[in-house]
Amino acid sequence: CISLCRRLTDKLNHFFSDKQRFVDEINSVTAEKLIYNHAVEMVQSAALDEMFQQTEDIAYRYNKASMLLEGLSKILQDPADIENVTK
Repeated sequence: CISLCRRLTDKLNHFFSDKQRFVDEINSVTAEKLIYNHAVEMVQSAALDEMFQQTEDIAYRYNKASMLLEGLSKILQDPADIENVTK
């Protein structure tokens, strides 16, 4: 019975350790990361459309992505993050 309890305790500890790592990863997702990823996706999508001559709202998407990245560069604190946004 004691060995069974120890095995269960070990399994629970492992489970909670994995759960905490997962929660930490979720908490590291910030609004800034989401905005940055959205802006990058907008530029990539616009570039593909431009390659295939679908030029409907390309300038609008490039401009919007540029404004998002410019806004991020004004609110970010970490120099490495700022450098990534201004590339």
